[in-house]
Amino acid sequence: MAADLHAGDPRIVEIGALLRADHPALGPVWNCRGVGAFGHPTIDLAGEPATAHLLHPTGQTEIAVLVATFPRRGT
Repeated sequence: MAADLHAGDPRIVEIGALLRADHPALGPVWNCRGVGAFGHPTIDLAGEPATAHLLHPTGQTEIAVLVATFPRRGT
């Protein structure tokens, strides 16, 4: 989202480059341009697979919360 809102800011470009260098497999996440485009990618969270969700709790596109959830386990 920041890449869209602040495309000309060299700090945003640098952050994107660092994220891609550290975790190239998450390229679709780093390239995301909106909630719909984000989807529900599976990420590694503390060695366990988790599903990521991008939320806009205030309805403002410049404010987003990334939430990761583990799959439901049987009880």
